[in-house]
Amino acid sequence: MMVGTNQIDIVKAIARTLDTCPASVASQLRKNIIVVGGGSKIPGLAERLTRDLISESPTGSTIKIYVGKGGSEGAFLGMQYIAKY
Repeated sequence: MMVGTNQIDIVKAIARTLDTCPASVASQLRKNIIVVGGGSKIPGLAERLTRDLISESPTGSTIKIYVGKGGSEGAFLGMQYIAKY
């Protein structure tokens, strides 16, 4: 954390991003959140994100977090795949 800068946690960042989408799109995105990179290997991260995002989402929302298997290279591999299209 850097002193004197405005920062938000990952849950708030995800919630704010979903809030910018139409409700039908946000509903589908909540069911398909993918966490990649070295930090994705933190034990219990997916469960914690799920729990915290439920409290930030409309009542009855379904949250599904997928953890990439690639470790720190997962983000690169995902973007490499997307770049093909």
